[in-house]
Amino acid sequence: MKKSYLLIGIILFVITILMGCKTPITMEEYVEKNPDRFESMRELTSEEIGFTIFAEDNTLYFRSQYFFEITDYDELEKVLEETTDSEAVENLIKTVAAAGVQDPVVVVEHLDQDGQMITSFTFTK
Repeated sequence: MKKSYLLIGIILFVITILMGCKTPITMEEYVEKNPDRFESMRELTSEEIGFTIFAEDNTLYFRSQYFFEITDYDELEKVLEETTDSEAVENLIKTVAAAGVQDPVVVVEHLDQDGQMITSFTFTK
């Protein structure tokens, strides 16, 4: 019986060591290694709205910019808050964390035609 406990302990120790040996990567490295994952969003760019995706350290930025005159910023901000898919962003955070990004952050930013911030949402693990 003692041998069984010892064997289980050794197996758990080895698993813990192996899981801890995953080489951490930055969000920048993740984006560079997985460009196709983000290309579909970039392709949504049109005359009315542009999309930019970039990473700095462990932060991934999804930035949209509207190329038309916004007349009601309060209403637009409300709509953006309601339509930002936090579940999709949280799943992305889990994916990049599993790939080795430590303490990943995703920032969703919306800019007006002059490049001024309308609203920004920050998601963490």
